[in-house]
Amino acid sequence: MSTLPLTEAILLEIHQSLGCARYATVKQNKFVTGQASMEAHKVMGEEVLHTIFDALDMAPRARLDVLDGLTEFANAYKTLELNTWTFAADERQILWMLLGYFYVPGLARRAAFWNLGDALDKGMPGGRFWYLPEPRDVDGEMTLYLPVAQVVD
Repeated sequence: MSTLPLTEAILLEIHQSLGCARYATVKQNKFVTGQASMEAHKVMGEEVLHTIFDALDMAPRARLDVLDGLTEFANAYKTLELNTWTFAADERQILWMLLGYFYVPGLARRAAFWNLGDALDKGMPGGRFWYLPEPRDVDGEMTLYLPVAQVVD
């Protein structure tokens, strides 16, 4: 039976994909499986994240945003992991479903929120993403124009 890849394994895959130096196999395995001490796990997690941030040349504010997003992702992903029964699914099937219904929509939503002030696709109705909340000034007070109201209007 296949299982969902752990957050630590995903981070190490990103780390490796960016061309960062690989860790020793034993150290990687202990990190991914949670067999390292809590302190060693924390240190390696921070090291992996900082190396990824450095490889992407991220500004300090962007790093904080990514950490917030990663915390949100990890919490949602853990819930998904604990409540998913993969039965006899192949690892490729599981990854395909995760890509289509969790990873890509989550990344798209995050990128859209980061660019809320700028339209990413000028071809969208009104030059904006109608499915995102839109800040509006109503009688001198800032409010959010929610997607349901946008569709109804």
